[in-house]
Amino acid sequence: MERRAPPRYRFVVNTPLDLYAAYADVDDDVEEVALAWQVLPPAVTDFELIDLGADVVDPDRPTYRLDSRSLVPAVAGQWVVRVTATDPGGKSNTEDLEISVVPDHVPCLDQWAPIAPVTEVLPVSAPTLFHVPLVSDDLDRYPTIPNDPIYRATTFSWSLKVGSGPRQNLGVTANSVPFDPAGYDPGTIVELRVEIADRNAVPIACSDADRTCSVIAEPACIQRQTWHVEVR
Repeated sequence: MERRAPPRYRFVVNTPLDLYAAYADVDDDVEEVALAWQVLPPAVTDFELIDLGADVVDPDRPTYRLDSRSLVPAVAGQWVVRVTATDPGGKSNTEDLEISVVPDHVPCLDQWAPIAPVTEVLPVSAPTLFHVPLVSDDLDRYPTIPNDPIYRATTFSWSLKVGSGPRQNLGVTANSVPFDPAGYDPGTIVELRVEIADRNAVPIACSDADRTCSVIAEPACIQRQTWHVEVR
């Protein structure tokens, strides 16, 4: 049994894994060999094992046939797919394929602009576009991969806080937001913030005062970026 290509969705839970069993028989007609597929999950759970309907001659090895299934694992962990081939005389052979299924990790802000000073303010005197050109994620990256039934785009949430006033949600879900300093008095301090989420929508529970936030306590993978802007 084998995988013909790396899985498109990186072994992430709840995404399809296409599996292929290549089989032959030296003394019987290979078309008379019966295959039985069995899935052994790491825990009691539901799963889908879909027959792809492609029991055909292997184009690379004409004496072999290929049978294929698509497995959609519902939990992370070590899965085993077992295939048993039985010939017309009742002789059988069994092979196992172990698959390490991983969780869907949180997204990470990889790039943002303008560059945000860590402790100081960012002086802005002209209209500026604040944007996030790149987010890494297992399934909900940005930019996303188009025309795919599984991949989605990152969810963005932008907010603004003027001085010591309340934080206002801007209602912007795109990866960028324009800021025009002409609407503020010189010297005004404005906090402009973006937060990201994937389909799991893990809450960002850091203090509002934190400029950045990592929901997994990993400084290299943050889901919040805040610019402290000083209007000039």
